Amino acid sequence: PNTKQLKTQYGRCLDVLYSSKDDMAQVIQYDCHAGDNQKWDIREHDDKTISFISKNSGKCLDLLYSGKENGTQVQQYSCNGTAAQKFTIS
Repeated sequence: PNTKQLKTQYGRCLDVLYSSKDDMAQVIQYDCHAGDNQKWDIREHDDKTISFISKNSGKCLDLLYSGKENGTQVQQYSCNGTAAQKFTIS
């Protein structure tokens, strides 16, 4: 798989809090390190969207409650193919 660390503009990495393997575990930015909770497999879909799967848990980066509003929290959740787990890069 295509495994990457996803870095913010502040030089920190997207990190599954406390290396949790649970659904609804919060994803935060944190100082980058070598932990699998900061490594994401990138899966491309036929519709040109991308999902990010945690190397630590096998769960997908997900918008909490499929939120569409500004400020929606990001979590990991069992991969289910919904729009809340599909992203584009522009």
